Amino acid sequence: MPRSNISIADGVLAAITDEEEAELARGIRAARISYEGSQNDDWLCCILQHGISPRGLGERQQEVTAGDLLDTCVDLASLMQAPDWRRALGVFGRHRDRVALVFLAEAAGEIPPDPPVSQHPEIDEFDVGAAVFAALTDAELAGLAEGIRCARLSYHDENDQGDDWLCIMMQHYTEPQGLMVRKRRVTRADLLLTCVDLAELRLTAGLRWGRITNVFQEHSGRVERLYTAAGQGMIPARPALVREARRLADKSRMF
Repeated sequence: MPRSNISIADGVLAAITDEEEAELARGIRAARISYEGSQNDDWLCCILQHGISPRGLGERQQEVTAGDLLDTCVDLASLMQAPDWRRALGVFGRHRDRVALVFLAEAAGEIPPDPPVSQHPEIDEFDVGAAVFAALTDAELAGLAEGIRCARLSYHDENDQGDDWLCIMMQHYTEPQGLMVRKRRVTRADLLLTCVDLAELRLTAGLRWGRITNVFQEHSGRVERLYTAAGQGMIPARPALVREARRLADKSRMF
């Protein structure tokens, strides 16, 4: 059964990244200005040529709301069969091609593609993990330590092993550091190497990345931003800490 435009739009908004959503909002604001002025915005012209008055335009001075974003995605979903549909997706700027794949997946009832993850080509998981480890607050480190302790208990319980963080990491063939020994004490090395594990998973876990960072509970949003900044080289890691992480990882592989 074909999916409705509203269902497609709902799915698209749930699957796009914060950056893609911000670009959509920026495009709507630009169209508002053009609509009240020269009306030469390319996306606006494309939409109007199809007899659609974008419901997300609203008033020029108003903020772009969640309703505006949804209404605009509904309009875009209604144009998916139009020959210039990709031109209409120009409202997403440089993200147009990926968002087009998201629309197509949602229309077909398929799983949307994972969002791309940018990382500086000269930076690896040890650089990122060490940088984030050094930037974590005491509260964030305590949350990670508690997550490791809970995962250990679950890992060694043959009747359970249902810890959500443990399950999602092991689905990606990663065993959080320090699981092999059932102990309450989480060492500095355990925390550092787990930060490295998370840096690697950031590149491979796709839409599940947010579920993984839930181990930080109310701090998960800030920690995700730390990883993004570290991956782009905005938070440089101390060379000595990177060397320590590499040494610890080499040592753990021996056992």
